[in-house]
Amino acid sequence: MSITVSPSQFNLDRGIMLQHGKIMRHTDFGSYSCFANTNSGDDIIYCRMYPTGESYQGGQETIFSDWDSGITFRVNSNKSSSIIGEFKDQFGGEAITHIPKGKTTRMFMEYETVPVIEDGVQVGTKEVPQGERPMTDSEFASAKAKNPEIVKPTVTNGTANVPPNQEILGFTADSTNRVDAEFTIEVGYYENSDDQAVDPIRIHYETRHISVHNDLDSLLNWINNYMDTYSPFVPPNPEG
Repeated sequence: MSITVSPSQFNLDRGIMLQHGKIMRHTDFGSYSCFANTNSGDDIIYCRMYPTGESYQGGQETIFSDWDSGITFRVNSNKSSSIIGEFKDQFGGEAITHIPKGKTTRMFMEYETVPVIEDGVQVGTKEVPQGERPMTDSEFASAKAKNPEIVKPTVTNGTANVPPNQEILGFTADSTNRVDAEFTIEVGYYENSDDQAVDPIRIHYETRHISVHNDLDSLLNWINNYMDTYSPFVPPNPEG
């Protein structure tokens, strides 16, 4: 008897056939379903999926938060399982700078000294702003002594780790182009259906990969959605 798990390609709900499941982060890809088949129909006991290195936790739906909090593993029947959702936690290299909503802070403006040229001759120098950065501890302590209401910005790595109700001040993007997320398909079956009382359950394993792709637009979309959730734009009242 042999076990066949299909499809070998990822058949996403939106009709996209992609070798190894190429999808973007923070994008609802619908679902990927696998189906287990045998030569004798009723011999399959279960078919389930979980992240490689983890184990089945029981129940119909499971989220492995340490793997990715945006993905749900679902058991559909004894012959089929699915993963659904969107990949949120596969890229942790970005740095999000934020403060609690309603609080204020101060940033440190960095300058570069550049020459001032007139008629081909340097006549002096000037300071040109290069951008803001969070203050160091000593800089913040000095600023807070003058303005006790300010708070020090927090820098969080990974969008999934940013707490709710924050004002986002800035970010540094993760430059990783792709992460291959691996999960295991486990099928339990009887090899001899005529004598299930004494026939032990056999277990068949296969692995699949989903290539989760990253680009700046995905991060910007997440930031826009986050701000729409916690800091929605309210148009001014034209009547004052």
